[in-house]
This record gives sequence, structure tokens and C-alpha cells, in this order.
Amino acid sequence: MKTSVEVDRDIAAQAADVLGTTTLCDTIDASLREIVNARRRLEAVALLAEEGRSDFEDALQVAAARACGAQRIVTRNLKDYKHSPIPAVSPQEALSELT
Repeated sequence: MKTSVEVDRDIAAQAADVLGTTTLCDTIDASLREIVNARRRLEAVALLAEEGRSDFEDALQVAAARACGAQRIVTRNLKDYKHSPIPAVSPQEALSELT
């Protein structure tokens, strides 16, 4: 999609240096992706602060599931996902849902 906007060329050049991009379009796209990814990283860390959550890897699994729009987390370790915003199911349960 083509859009016309005014861009601060100095800050765009600085961003290009940081991101390793060569065109203004690539710099803008990479900057937007970085903002979205930064938000996702913050959400992953925030999951660790939630009550009842102490395992970093579990928090990352929940954050990844959120990021990709997953409807279920498949795990053998259901007890660690009791407070998950995305329901956790056993592998057997997941298989039965698919058939």
C-alpha cells in the first residue's frame, strides 16, 4: 500500500544505521516491526509478574501462543498453565479435538 507521509530524515537515518536498512521504506517497515516485537517482549516479561507464574519458559510459551493467535497450548504439564489466559490441554485431548 502506498502512503504519503512526512518523515524526519535525521531520525530515519539514525534508525537505518541501527536497523541496518538501506531504504526509507525498509527503515519504516523494520521500525514498525521492532515496535511490535518490543511490545511482545514486554508482554512476555509481564506474564512472569502475574500471580501464580514462576516459570520463565511457561511464560514464553503463553506469550508465543498469544502472539500467533493459538487457541490451545498442548502440554503434558497442565498444572503450570492453570492461570494461563490460553487454555492448556494434554496431547491426548488435542488429538481427540483434531479427529
